[in-house]
Amino acid sequence: MTPTSPTRDDRSSLLLEDRVTRVFRELPGAVAGHDEAVHQVRVAGRRLRVALPLLALKGDSRTLRRAVRVLRRLTRAVGDGRDMDVVLGLFQDRLDALKTTTAEQRALLSRLRAARARSRSQVAEDVLDLDIDGLRRNLRSLLRTGATDAPSALGRVRSLREAQQYFTPVYLLLSLPAMAAQFLEGWDRLLWTYLVPGLNAVFVFRGLLLGSLEWTHAVLTLASTAGYTAISFALAVRLFRPDTEHRRG
Repeated sequence: MTPTSPTRDDRSSLLLEDRVTRVFRELPGAVAGHDEAVHQVRVAGRRLRVALPLLALKGDSRTLRRAVRVLRRLTRAVGDGRDMDVVLGLFQDRLDALKTTTAEQRALLSRLRAARARSRSQVAEDVLDLDIDGLRRNLRSLLRTGATDAPSALGRVRSLREAQQYFTPVYLLLSLPAMAAQFLEGWDRLLWTYLVPGLNAVFVFRGLLLGSLEWTHAVLTLASTAGYTAISFALAVRLFRPDTEHRRG
């Protein structure tokens, strides 16, 4: 990636540019199947994916969302190959620690090596199938726009932490009824219980397993879950969008 002229905060811009550079510096080696390069692309891609919404001047632009989407696919593609490298390395270390190995262990080692070779080829194909040129264009555009200043970046981090705190009660609201479902014998015959988040899903899965699920129960569960999800997203947008716009100003 070409150097840029930071517009708001040199430290943020340099950090963002460094995150971008690390990904593309190791990408050719990852495509070639080098173990360390695959690992570095996976780590650098994850770090860049986290840094972009926090450091980019336009933290919610369409360009940024496209870049994050491709980065997620990139890290997933190289991650599959890296997982096989780790499995093979652990098994190889285990065999090296043994005084003698059996024929079955040697056969398994041979199969793992063949699987790793196939995974490396698959990693190369998966990476080349991605819109790498589009990713580079989007990242260049974001770098030209510049990075946000340090207080705004910290404000975004603070907003994410606040969001996690606000949604903790939502997680509890879903998990507590689900845990109580095993003690509520006969409640699955009551229509209103399929409007209770968490509890309705447990009763639906129980009905599927026992073959006693009624279509009205499934429809109520799907409709209520979709409604609760829409309300949660609307509340989240209402809570955090004004704060974000205020910080930009």
